[in-house]
Amino acid sequence: LGLTGKVVIAGERQDVARLLLAADAMIFPSLWEGLPGAVLETCAAGLPVLASTIPVIREIAPYLPALTPYDLAAPDDCWAEMAEQLARAGAHPAIRERNRAQFAARRFTLDQCVAAHRALWSGAC
Repeated sequence: LGLTGKVVIAGERQDVARLLLAADAMIFPSLWEGLPGAVLETCAAGLPVLASTIPVIREIAPYLPALTPYDLAAPDDCWAEMAEQLARAGAHPAIRERNRAQFAARRFTLDQCVAAHRALWSGAC
């Protein structure tokens, strides 16, 4: 496929934030997931994410404007075209900043999760 030298299986990394700064988009063609931390981390960094329409992606997409659900059954060239469109958008600093700000205003930040848990547990007593 001509991918030699273009794809790296990086293994476990400690410099994910640095790698996200170098990327323009993320493709997440998963078949099943719990809450996908990699998608949340990527959206928090301001990158657009193209993800398969598994149930959890459909559930969180309304809260994450940088997340684009896409049918895994769509042809590969359609995935490639959509990924290219998102990568072009993700390369613009203003769009990345807007995405970061939108993520920060949503329910998936650590502060908001802690507040939600506190509210849940204070109501349980």
